[in-house]
Amino acid sequence: MDLGWSPLLIAFACCVLSTTLAQTQDSSQKRLVFSGVIDGAQSREFPLQDFDVGPSMDRWRTNDDLNVRIEPIAGGLSKLTLTFVIDVNGQSPLGMRGKFFSFRWGKAIGASSTSIHGQFTDRPDLCSELAGMLNSNVLKMKSSISEEIHGPLEVSSSCDPDDIWGTSMEIVLTGDLLGSLVLPVESSPIRK
Repeated sequence: MDLGWSPLLIAFACCVLSTTLAQTQDSSQKRLVFSGVIDGAQSREFPLQDFDVGPSMDRWRTNDDLNVRIEPIAGGLSKLTLTFVIDVNGQSPLGMRGKFFSFRWGKAIGASSTSIHGQFTDRPDLCSELAGMLNSNVLKMKSSISEEIHGPLEVSSSCDPDDIWGTSMEIVLTGDLLGSLVLPVESSPIRK
């Protein structure tokens, strides 16, 4: 019986290989979620209900991402969620690799790429208000079955002078992510 490589068998092998490669690439990323409840007036201070903030400082070339989401809930309250996606293989030349992840919010959310007007250019007080909200311990980490985190993680925010935008907010995630282990859901050990 001839078991030659038929086009269908070759296509199947390619699909399996690409899925395996994609899972390997995804395993270099950690997804960490912090959320808490804020009141309606606080939620209206954010420019959009869903936006991303890019990495900064020594990690500006990595694939790190910070998503900020506001979702209305009952009683005039809203849920504020910060989702950090961290590339644990991303280089950090300052020697803090795996421990310090910074994101800069200076550009006005939704502005064109050529805009020189920043989110807080005319309202540095708004930056301080939002940073105060993020620093108020309202945000608690939400555990994920695919992440095992060892040691404390902390989110902090500060408003700083910025040469381009006048004022920008630096949002920092601090914690030892390299000491943590990322386990894909399908290969997690079974606990009895």
